[in-house]
Amino acid sequence: MSQNDFQIDRWAYARVRRTSAYRALASAWADPVLLACSGGVDSVSLVATAAVAAEAGRVAPFVVVHVDHGTRAETAREGRFVAALASAFGRPFVQLRLGGDSREGDQGPEAALREARYEALARLADRLGIQAVVTAHTRDDQIETILMRLLSGASPLASAGMKTVRTLESSSGSLDVRRPLLGVSREALHRVLEILSLPHREDPTNLDLTYRRNRIRYKVIPELELLDPGFGEGLTRAIELSGADSALVDRLAREAYENNVEVRVRTLSVSRSFLRSADAAITTRVVRTAVESLLAGDLRELTYERIRAVVEAAVGRTGANIELPYGIVAIVKRDRVVIGRKSECEAGDDWR
Repeated sequence: MSQNDFQIDRWAYARVRRTSAYRALASAWADPVLLACSGGVDSVSLVATAAVAAEAGRVAPFVVVHVDHGTRAETAREGRFVAALASAFGRPFVQLRLGGDSREGDQGPEAALREARYEALARLADRLGIQAVVTAHTRDDQIETILMRLLSGASPLASAGMKTVRTLESSSGSLDVRRPLLGVSREALHRVLEILSLPHREDPTNLDLTYRRNRIRYKVIPELELLDPGFGEGLTRAIELSGADSALVDRLAREAYENNVEVRVRTLSVSRSFLRSADAAITTRVVRTAVESLLAGDLRELTYERIRAVVEAAVGRTGANIELPYGIVAIVKRDRVVIGRKSECEAGDDWR
């Protein structure tokens, strides 16, 4: 497909500017960004709406990027489609080819591909001197993510949803991931394509029910909508309210951390009397922050159960040893719980 296959009706821009997608996107970034586009409805709408906003001077310039994982025969064709789309709007385009060699490990295929994708985007951003990538995640994606995380038990209510801005660390440095359309429905993005008469490409894996997210999208959410047509708004509102409460507890936990944690070069310790007496919402946050300060990289193995085990050990016998991820341990001393690598914790006999 070439840019001539796109008949961009610039007279329709005025109608796009009246959409909820445009209102959410206008003024969403003041410095150049990458725009991730797969060729699907949501990301094509993102590119189109951003182009309208850029022409009006409401957002800074952007580079359209397509990431080809090489996992399907169609991906090269989808990349050419996105290149033609960017060209039709007069925007620069970059194709990233990853060769389909992402390692799955223990994360699962989706997580492995996502990690490889953001690593590649971070390298490109570093090369171009850009600090952020904008994605087309919608309110529908948010609801799916919340349900997935709550059902897995991996996240408390306050942290179950995606953030509008998240900073990722990579081998190329930090990359801000911005999601300005999180409050916009997928239907609203469809509306932008209808206004501009734009085509899109559908990834067939989005219909594959072997993926958990797809089962939630096509099986679970329709049933919930039948039970309560407004459940999605109620769910996201509950997350927002819980987040406000959580922010207060986070502040109290930061104060408790400063007052009850002692830090040394490779180890740190937490007051046992604090762990025994303070509320669990505070103590678990303090212990988690302490352990995270010693870990570099993946924190997914740092589960709530492990953190809670450290807090409960403080009530028990001196000498108890709690194993944490990546060789980190928590050893219960007389007055404090010492956290670090086992050899270093045991060497620090002056901890009491």
